[in-house]
Amino acid sequence: MSNRFSILFFPKGDILAVIENNADFNDIKLIKKYLKTFTLELKDFDSLDIKLPPKLDLGDVQTSYNNFRLRYQDYLNYLVLTPEKKRIDNYTFQMLSKSESLKDHTKRLEQYQVQLDNEKKKYLNNQKLYKRGIISELDYINSQNALSKAKEKYQELKSNLEYEKSNLLVAQNNLKQSSIKDKSLLLSSSQNLMQSRQELINDIKSWEQKYVLSSPIDGKFTLFDVWNQYQDINVNDVVFTIIPNDLNGIVGRVLVPITNSRKLKRGQDVLIKIENSPYQEWGKLRGTVSSISSIPLCNILPLLS
Repeated sequence: MSNRFSILFFPKGDILAVIENNADFNDIKLIKKYLKTFTLELKDFDSLDIKLPPKLDLGDVQTSYNNFRLRYQDYLNYLVLTPEKKRIDNYTFQMLSKSESLKDHTKRLEQYQVQLDNEKKKYLNNQKLYKRGIISELDYINSQNALSKAKEKYQELKSNLEYEKSNLLVAQNNLKQSSIKDKSLLLSSSQNLMQSRQELINDIKSWEQKYVLSSPIDGKFTLFDVWNQYQDINVNDVVFTIIPNDLNGIVGRVLVPITNSRKLKRGQDVLIKIENSPYQEWGKLRGTVSSISSIPLCNILPLLS
């Protein structure tokens, strides 16, 4: 398989090159930078289009990016349209109104209780006077009728009070249910948004693994056969070499015959000769045996120095 570099970086930063693909690398960088500092800061759709433009060339990442924008739109729909919040405001107003009405009816019932007690005392007093013949039968009947009307009025006020209590309970229940639904919508929309964000991050990482060549360590950057942008490369081609800045602690793996391998010990000094650097002129490298394999491999014993 043959590929071409669409962008070629020289040793500035950790990205060395990008293999040609159907995504715009600058668009990928834009989204990656936004995701690094992502917070639920956007509060309107105009801000969404500015921070997350609807038209980007993202190649393999396009689907997850579109899904992320869609989930963000759902979240903004909750914040901006807020149907449940409006219901909560309405139910809150109803509850406060019913609560004030309940207080008013309770006060009126307490006041009328005093009036009813007075009517009862008046009736009992007139009853005694009537039996003694001091007042007429008509006066006695009038006091009796007044007491009956007072009792009826009291029962009416009491029924109204119970009705207001019932209305208040309904308003409180509606507010509670709407608040639960509101929290559920917020939690659902925010969780879906965060999940889509993670999926987008994962897809960007997969895209980078496929198309981005980067250095895993700090070091000097050396080119081989690739020098120009859009130059063809093949699978398994050696494109770059990174020479580490810190050359201390280099580990070499050596295969030695198993014959007489019992003489090898950890900590022994090792003299290493480099084929392209004659030791008579350049000398030898010195090392130490740090590890010896416990199991031979095809009559060969691996060791590290």
